[in-house]
Amino acid sequence: MKESIRLKNLFSLLHYYFNDILKGALERGLLKQKINRYSLFLICFISYFAYFISNMRTTGQLVKSANNISNGTEALKLLKITIMSYTDMYLILSVAFFIFLNSTISLTRISSYVTNILPFSKKEILIAQKVYKLFIGIILFEGVQLLVFPFLGSIAILTVIEKFALLLLFHVEYIAVFFSLDTIYQIILSRMANTIIAIMTWLLDILLIIFAGFHFYIFRFKVEKIIGGTDCSVQIIIGTLLIFFILLFIINFLLILKCDYMTVTQSQQSYIFNKVPALRLNLITTFPVFYRHKNFIYNLSMISVLTIIMYSQGGIKLAMQTFAIYYFVIPLMSMYYADATSGIRKMYNLLRVSLYREMSSLLLSLAIILLPQIVVCYLFVGKYETVRLSVLVFVAALLMGLLFPKSRGNVNEAVSSILVFLIIILASVVFKINDLIYPTVLLFLLVTSIVLRQERRG
Repeated sequence: MKESIRLKNLFSLLHYYFNDILKGALERGLLKQKINRYSLFLICFISYFAYFISNMRTTGQLVKSANNISNGTEALKLLKITIMSYTDMYLILSVAFFIFLNSTISLTRISSYVTNILPFSKKEILIAQKVYKLFIGIILFEGVQLLVFPFLGSIAILTVIEKFALLLLFHVEYIAVFFSLDTIYQIILSRMANTIIAIMTWLLDILLIIFAGFHFYIFRFKVEKIIGGTDCSVQIIIGTLLIFFILLFIINFLLILKCDYMTVTQSQQSYIFNKVPALRLNLITTFPVFYRHKNFIYNLSMISVLTIIMYSQGGIKLAMQTFAIYYFVIPLMSMYYADATSGIRKMYNLLRVSLYREMSSLLLSLAIILLPQIVVCYLFVGKYETVRLSVLVFVAALLMGLLFPKSRGNVNEAVSSILVFLIIILASVVFKINDLIYPTVLLFLLVTSIVLRQERRG
């Protein structure tokens, strides 16, 4: 017998999930006070606005050049290529955002328990979680739209209706691809044993990344060239793409309604080998917090694969330079320190674990983590900008993990990751002014120590 679906139940589930987001984010020590919340929001807004303005300057120059093309045929060809280029970009963006959110969003133990004991059908829970994950993805998507869509919106040869149709096309494309990937994962993983689901998820992520890489570097140029050389009008191209993605969304939605073999999202185990010891805080117990996390193996595997590919293409020097550039994802593991020690952090004062000892242990762990990157930079690069970036990533991720611990909210890990990557973007500006690098790191360490002290007090 098919399970019935009630919209009221779906809204109730979504309401609970979104309340859990706010509860997990705002019940932290530093964010309990409104002034701290407003200050954090203001800093993020100003940073994003500054980055947006800097991109719009470049966009304005490109639009001016595009509008000055006198040859109508050439301008139309470039416009069709540009539309296909945007379509390909949003396809790759959909894949990237799905992989990111699928690996960072999972139900907390409390959310999973409450969801299962309430009188909701499995199908209602499944659809609610899909919509919930998609909604978070749309927030990220709209942030990207603010940066990239103004270029198309400023092209004079596009009518208002065509611009609106393009905006609709990109949204439908993103939703259809995101939903389709989520459904494919659910269908495949529902047939697997629980012991190999994590491995299969990792393999599927790798396959998607390989597909996106080949499409971005090889196939998309051929497609754009073919579409640019056709006699089809811009309206036909937009309409055809829009119909295709609408049909893809409908097919995917029907699969969700008809199929009963898909599983719902559950809380996931974060650590491997054994539980992280926490009674004594020294290097022996602090350092495993980082390398025992499953994402450490995931990130290290990705860097290793990329380094091997670069070695086959350009030799040992190119491979080592690539290793040094992307090594910053390893210090990103400090984001999980707060979760790993949440059970005993309030007992640190009782156990006579001073704040100085805790910070010293973390910095010593950072030094060991960065040792491979330092050696590679010394032997093959000759510069240490990537090492300084890794230091900033470590302290920023540590702070974000304390403010938004994964165990206290369904999307806290995603929020922390997004904020850290925004910091990385801003760091590219900071690094141009050498005198600001070290004060920035010291500022993060100071704020982190303040948050750690507040966490001890509860």
